[in-house]
Amino acid sequence: MTSEVKIGQPEIQRRAYCVEIEVSDMLAITNAEHENLFDYHDQLVFRLEGDGTAKDAEVKYVHGVEYNGHFGSAIFYSVDDEDDTPELHDQVREIIRDQIEKARELTAAPAAPSP
Repeated sequence: MTSEVKIGQPEIQRRAYCVEIEVSDMLAITNAEHENLFDYHDQLVFRLEGDGTAKDAEVKYVHGVEYNGHFGSAIFYSVDDEDDTPELHDQVREIIRDQIEKARELTAAPAAPSP
């Protein structure tokens, strides 16, 4: 006896993205976070994704944020298909840009004392 098996077509539900940044900027972000120069909830992952309890993300609808340098100097994230807009990606890029600027300031070598 054979029965007909019916299955649906695959559909897009979430899209994955990456934003490449300079290696020096990736190092600035990861070093600042590793050295606890950012408050815990001011780290990039929480700014983009939140943590579901203590602090809301600065931008909504971003999931799966990763950036450890293992796969290059890029910030990876995904967005549900229905929330995927150019404005959302502009917000994500602005937060990344801001985080880089803050990390650069925090990890900059101290100025040499003047004579």
